[in-house]
Amino acid sequence: MGNHPTLKLASYPRSILIFIFVNVFTLFCSLLTLFVIAPFMPRKTCDAFIRFWGKTLCRVSFVKVKLKGKGNLKGVSSGILVSNHLSLLDIPVLYTVLPLSFRMAAKEELFKIPFFGKAMAAFGFIPVLRENPETSARHFQKIQDRFEKGEFFWMAPEGTRCDGKKIGPFKQGAFFLALSAQQPIIPICIYGTQLALPRNSLLMNWGEWSREVVVEILPPVFAEESGVRARKELRDKVREQIVHAYSQYANYKSAH
Repeated sequence: MGNHPTLKLASYPRSILIFIFVNVFTLFCSLLTLFVIAPFMPRKTCDAFIRFWGKTLCRVSFVKVKLKGKGNLKGVSSGILVSNHLSLLDIPVLYTVLPLSFRMAAKEELFKIPFFGKAMAAFGFIPVLRENPETSARHFQKIQDRFEKGEFFWMAPEGTRCDGKKIGPFKQGAFFLALSAQQPIIPICIYGTQLALPRNSLLMNWGEWSREVVVEILPPVFAEESGVRARKELRDKVREQIVHAYSQYANYKSAH
């Protein structure tokens, strides 16, 4: 999308302006969250505010987000959203299109970002401390308790952003939680954010005027057994679904 030479040339200074806007806007939203939204507003208002943040970032960056598979959420009242992880843009993209009230179980480093990390905690996001299993177990228990209230949590089992060439190996945390809490896994495939904002870049749509991102909700996976073997089988089944969907988008892109 947006390959006209004039638009390509104009995209470079625009990407720098977007970078400045995103940081200032996110700081403003974080401060508003800490002092107004999270302390005094109900859950629905908090959800709407997070979506407003995500949609604004996508719009100013000329990122169009397309949702597929919405019907796969029918009848699912709580669960663990599991997706591949390509870019810092994944989070605002998911909040732009997913028709759910959900929070993140995110790596501890995000909570150390000034103001933004405090805002995440205020909204009920939970850090996952990979180097401290005991603390992670306590946080998983908090998530498990919140499932009973009908909540959804998003987790990225790759543990870090991949380069978009292939889906990385999945860690077992999300699947351990699914089995212990008896919650379904809702696999989600994301494609396109690695092009709009690559892993090693902070400038969106550099050299491209606009991008299209696809988020596909895949059929839920329910685990009926427990134990290490069941956890690995659940992990492999979910990863296989996401890899299959991702390869279809990647093959289509390369053919066009």
